[in-house]
Amino acid sequence: MTAEFPFKRLLLKLPDRVVDRTIIETAAGFAEQLKLNLAAEVIQGAELDWLADIPGLRELRALGEGWHPIDVAYWHKELSFAESSLKGIFEASVKNRTVSASFSATRTAMPFTMSGVGSEDIVAIPQPGNPIDLISQQLNDLLQAAFETPAAVMLVPPAAGRGGPVVAIAANLHDPSIRVAIEIAVTGGQDLILVPAYKFRESISSLEAIAAGAGVPARIGELIDPASEMSSVLSDISRYNAHMLVMSRSRYGSDILAPLATLSRQRVSILIMNRALES
Repeated sequence: MTAEFPFKRLLLKLPDRVVDRTIIETAAGFAEQLKLNLAAEVIQGAELDWLADIPGLRELRALGEGWHPIDVAYWHKELSFAESSLKGIFEASVKNRTVSASFSATRTAMPFTMSGVGSEDIVAIPQPGNPIDLISQQLNDLLQAAFETPAAVMLVPPAAGRGGPVVAIAANLHDPSIRVAIEIAVTGGQDLILVPAYKFRESISSLEAIAAGAGVPARIGELIDPASEMSSVLSDISRYNAHMLVMSRSRYGSDILAPLATLSRQRVSILIMNRALES
């Protein structure tokens, strides 16, 4: 890995209800490829005990068990089981990898789960395959908290695709997505596609020069309208059958949170840079 790659640590944040072996293996493989320290953390909401104190509150249990009074001991048992399952999957995923890895569980209010996260970190957030989990408040809060940090954010879908190119959306010639995508493609032995998202045609030759010097097979993709919404961009990018999409955060703002179902269907990981990295 060269000095061009700005990240040193991959923080895999796991909502307690999301247990997906493929997501964990994808994150572990990415950390190994880029020689990043890998820290997985199960997030358990601190509000559970507070909710249990509300008089008359009931919960609907799965598998036809019906409505029950809140049982804190039952909740803690479920959380312990989820933590144990995730730890087992994580340890199996890193067992034969050359990666520095750690696993922990935290019970805290969601905004505090990002304490200590900095600009040299990538926060990886799983995108579950179950549509109900996609709209969970815990996952939404976790995403919002991640985007409020200076870190990059990596959205990891279930059943991530294999073997496709790395695609970078370039907002300009200095977009950090370009150098990061080049490094990912080089270390992964993958093709590179640089997709311009600006209308200055005279800069395309400069982008072509960057592609020529990338050190991997590279080409310029079809220009996309910089005013497009994120869902439209994902639809356009799908033609490349990408292994990973690399882009900068500020171009789409909160719109990046909207097309998570589209992301899961496309089976592509998305790495979203903080534009503060722009050189």
